Order: sequence, then structure tokens, then C-alpha cells
Amino acid sequence: MLSSLELPAARLVPALAGFNLGVELGQLAIVALAWPLLNALGRTAGGPRLVAVFNGAIGGLGVFWLVTRLLS
Repeated sequence: MLSSLELPAARLVPALAGFNLGVELGQLAIVALAWPLLNALGRTAGGPRLVAVFNGAIGGLGVFWLVTRLLS
């Protein structure tokens, strides 16, 4: 897949590092937005149950993606 870009060998490592850095920064941005919201939600009356449902949904989505990629 990455070889289809036909990057020179000298640019392969910086391109891969830049891509991975971008992915990690994106994940950190999502966590930075979700953390305060889920923390505030956890302090409401029905919050802990909703937080558990959200956690289960996120975990289920991760398992779904894992299985579909393993089977493809």
C-alpha cells in the first residue's frame, strides 16, 4: 500500500512518521474533547450508567472493526 506512493527511500521514514504522528494527535484530540464531557456526565444522576453504555458501544465498535479486518 505505502509502496504504491513510490516515495524515494529518503522520504519514506518521514512520511510514515508524519502519518503516525497525525493519527496519534487526532486520537488525543478526540480524547481531550470526550474526557470532560464524560466526566461531567458521570456526575449526573443516571450518568454512570450512560458512561458504561458509551464505553460498551466504543468497545463493541472496536471489536467489530477488528473482526471485519481479520476476515477481509
